[in-house]
Amino acid sequence: LLKPDSGEIWVDGEEISRADEEQIRRVRKKVGFLFQSGALFDSMNIFENIAFPLREHTNLSENEIMSRVVERLEMVGLKPSEVLNLYPDELSGGMRKRVGLARTIALDPEIILYDEPTSGLDPITSDLITQMIIQLKNSLNVTSVLISHDIKESFKAGDYFAMLYNGKIIETGDAE
Repeated sequence: LLKPDSGEIWVDGEEISRADEEQIRRVRKKVGFLFQSGALFDSMNIFENIAFPLREHTNLSENEIMSRVVERLEMVGLKPSEVLNLYPDELSGGMRKRVGLARTIALDPEIILYDEPTSGLDPITSDLITQMIIQLKNSLNVTSVLISHDIKESFKAGDYFAMLYNGKIIETGDAE
C-alpha cells in the first residue's frame, strides 16, 4: 500500500517497488489483506461486507455472490444462517477476524497478507485463527505472509521466517 524507501519488492517475478499505478493495481488483484482490526464496514451487515469486493471487482450475479459469501463463511467456520444479517459490532473479536478473513478470500487471492491476525484474541481463539491460516494456505494453495509479534503462533503457521528489528531484517531462515 506504501512505496518503500529502499530495497525491492518482487511478486511473481516482477519487481514492483517502482511500478506505475496500473502495474500496482494488477498486482493488488492477486493479493488479499487481512488487517489487524478486520477493517469491516460498520454500516454494512456481514453479507454486505463480504459481498463488497465481489461487487466491486467481478461481474458475478447476485446469486453467485450469495453462494460465494456463504461458501467463504463456511470455510472460516461461521454458520451463514447465524451471521449473514448481523453487523460487525454484534460479533466477538474472533468472529470479526473470521469475517474479515472470509472477505479476504472472497476474490480467490494468490497471496494473503496477514497483519497481526491473532492480536487481542484469547489463546484458544488465537490458535483457531492460526489453524485456519494453515488450512486456507493448503486448501486454497495460497502464499501466506504473516506479520506478528506472537512468535509461538508464527512458528505454528510459518515455513520461513524473517525477524525485523528497528526497521531492518536481522535474521532469516526456517524454524530451526
